[in-house]
Amino acid sequence: MAGILAWFWNERFWLPHNVTWADLKNTEEATFPQAEDLYLAFPLAFCMLMVRLIFERFVAKPCAIALNIQANGPQIAQPNAILEKVFTAITKHPDEKRLEGLSKQLDWDVRSIQRWFRQRRNQEKPSTLKRFCESMWKFSFGLYVFTYGVRFLKKIWGRFKKSKQGFPGGAVVESPPADAGHAGSCPGPGRSHMPRSGWSREPWPLSLRVWNLCSATGEATTTPWLWNTRHCWYNYPYQPLTPDLHYYYILELSFYWSLMFSQFTDIKRKDFGVMFLHHLVSIFLITFSYVNNMARVGTLVLCLHDSADALLEAAKMANYAKFQKICDLLFVMFAMVFITTRLGIFPL
Repeated sequence: MAGILAWFWNERFWLPHNVTWADLKNTEEATFPQAEDLYLAFPLAFCMLMVRLIFERFVAKPCAIALNIQANGPQIAQPNAILEKVFTAITKHPDEKRLEGLSKQLDWDVRSIQRWFRQRRNQEKPSTLKRFCESMWKFSFGLYVFTYGVRFLKKIWGRFKKSKQGFPGGAVVESPPADAGHAGSCPGPGRSHMPRSGWSREPWPLSLRVWNLCSATGEATTTPWLWNTRHCWYNYPYQPLTPDLHYYYILELSFYWSLMFSQFTDIKRKDFGVMFLHHLVSIFLITFSYVNNMARVGTLVLCLHDSADALLEAAKMANYAKFQKICDLLFVMFAMVFITTRLGIFPL
């Protein structure tokens, strides 16, 4: 087993040349993403499921009722033991031969038996109220996490602009040096640094202190990778982990784990297998982009992909509430945002 793990976590595959996992261990000077950090996602996913149950019952359901969305299900099929046995044990869509046999056995006409099977199938479909509550939960979380992602990335950019106003002693930093894009250009923990001057003890922002630790060839935690994706790779993989970035990643990972768990109890749809694979791949990408410290580019990908989700769920809610014009408008907005972000911005 140890050999398999050593092969899987081969540093030559996951990390740049001359970088080892030991180089990315936490020190007093800097904190880096650690694989064990992700264990927190499991209890948080369970908590998220509990929050969802409370939200759907005490927030989404009253909103649905206020919009005249009723919990009334489809018409219930007439109880019949023979047809029920066929439905549950044999087939939900009987062919003509089986219909004729049931017709003779029950002394019913074929049309009545077809109607019974149609009503019985409809009974298994969730009510519009349940669909609305599920969509409202996904809409609320999607809107929150997208807003948080934009706020987080803008805050990073704002800190960087302030840091460009000048360092102690009058030094002004406009952009990273030419060699900053190479992995390992900034000394990692335990490597040699520029001599620390007295201003490292001054109450300057954390970004300036990290810059001092990384030397003049490095980059600060406030690099504006929102507008210049090259900053995702300056000084990689020696990019310190901030609390905001850690929270953003754990939140996203917890949500996808909660979707994995709840998918077996949620509304069953035809794309169950496709969505299951989608959630699995999302968890894989979030997990390994965090472990090998590609979190900066990961935040951009997460924010881009989250931008359209809330619009899609809002369009579903409008459809369930029978606000057709609003539904059409929201779906057009969703299509525009989806195409722009995933086919336009994302490849860039």
